[in-house]
Amino acid sequence: MEARKPIDPSYSELATALFEHIRWLSHDGPGVTRPSYSDVETGTLAYLEKAANADGLETSHDAAGNLWMTVPGADTGRPRVMTGSHVDSVPKGGNYDGLAGVVAGLVCGVRMRREGTVPGRSFTTIALRGEESAWFGKPYLGSAALLGRLTEQDLSLKHRDTGYPLMFYMREAGADPQRLARGEPLIDLASIAAYLELHIEQGPILEGSGYPLGVVTGIRGNFRHRAVRCIGTTGHSGAVPKRMRQDAVFAVADLLSRIEEDDKNWKFSVQDAKERAFWDDYMEAYEEALSATSTKDAPWYVVPADHKWFTRLAVAAIIWQTIADLNLKFPKVTPEKKKELQEVRRLLLAETD
Repeated sequence: MEARKPIDPSYSELATALFEHIRWLSHDGPGVTRPSYSDVETGTLAYLEKAANADGLETSHDAAGNLWMTVPGADTGRPRVMTGSHVDSVPKGGNYDGLAGVVAGLVCGVRMRREGTVPGRSFTTIALRGEESAWFGKPYLGSAALLGRLTEQDLSLKHRDTGYPLMFYMREAGADPQRLARGEPLIDLASIAAYLELHIEQGPILEGSGYPLGVVTGIRGNFRHRAVRCIGTTGHSGAVPKRMRQDAVFAVADLLSRIEEDDKNWKFSVQDAKERAFWDDYMEAYEEALSATSTKDAPWYVVPADHKWFTRLAVAAIIWQTIADLNLKFPKVTPEKKKELQEVRRLLLAETD
């Protein structure tokens, strides 16, 4: 197999420049603020589009205002591979939240163009709008619109600061809320072969464990009660015995204590334990999965759903090599583990063409 040349450091410099300019566009004290469907979010997308066009990527916007940046494949009729994330943020949030996934995909596309690589199928990076719930009380606005899942009630949600409805801000940003209100999907899911999103962890587990990355197998769901009332009964503090009181404050305190206790007592299942040990035995898992399925006639991301270990290994190996090529340092990861994961990647590429 031909030796793989190292990535030009200019790609790392490009990623840094993109991050820094967008930080400047959205700087807000200790963090960044890119409200959903705001001028700042629009300006961020305009800057990303300009960077994509400068290197020959094709760009377009859907009816929800999401930005698509594409490297056309040799066969544009085949379902495309997609990556990306969101570009909006919470108030005074982190610059890499969401944006890291968009910049990573864009830099991959730029590299394809600069090095003359034509993928077998089109490769698209999508920059989604309105994924944070902080501004209109509902998350996933851009992605929900793609699937035709925004309702007229959603489009009437009020902005947290101005009270103007979401449809007003969408219209100002060039989106088409009338079309979105009809519930028509903006994409055909059959036209997408795979979607991979790189995202910062926003937690302490990977850093504390010394691992540079992880492959998500599940995440806590989110169900919100927007208004909760705990109703007590007024009573005289001197005349009503404690055992007969209905004190709302004590009830809430007891509720919170029980929730915290339940969380501490939560136990890992056998499968959870296996997944936590993933990084310690991924070479054995790779060999086991490889013996169970053949992928000679399919790209690496087309893997039967039951071969989860193989899928995670493929994704982890590809991402790790990209991180290594961009010279990002993870001092807690041993040279031996780096070498093993690079070998996984080499075997994957050799096996899957």
